[in-house]
Amino acid sequence: MWKTLLAAIAAALLLFPAVGSAAKIVIDPGHGGGDPGAIGVNGLYEKHVNLDIALCLRELLIRSGYEAVMTRTEDIFLPLQARVSAARGAGADLFVSIHANSHRSRSVRGTMVLYYDAARPNR
Repeated sequence: MWKTLLAAIAAALLLFPAVGSAAKIVIDPGHGGGDPGAIGVNGLYEKHVNLDIALCLRELLIRSGYEAVMTRTEDIFLPLQARVSAARGAGADLFVSIHANSHRSRSVRGTMVLYYDAARPNR
């Protein structure tokens, strides 16, 4: 499942010129530390999935010539304001927050990509 999410993020970065033209991208793996996020039926924590996806995305972006900055590279908790401050401090062109949300119904499927583009704050 997380490979599907990573593929969707990579596709979004390549297919949408406004997003793909960003030079510096801050990647924020959601949750972390004492905040596990969703917990799967087998005990898989969202915070671990998010970090794995974010690290893979960072490598993909670097190989494609982008500058990729992570808000966290280990299992620590960062408050929302610290994540925003990291993005602003890095002078990010694009902020991508990675989450692997869950739903109680097995029939619900899909991918969600959240991002903030300072050049287009209302979109």
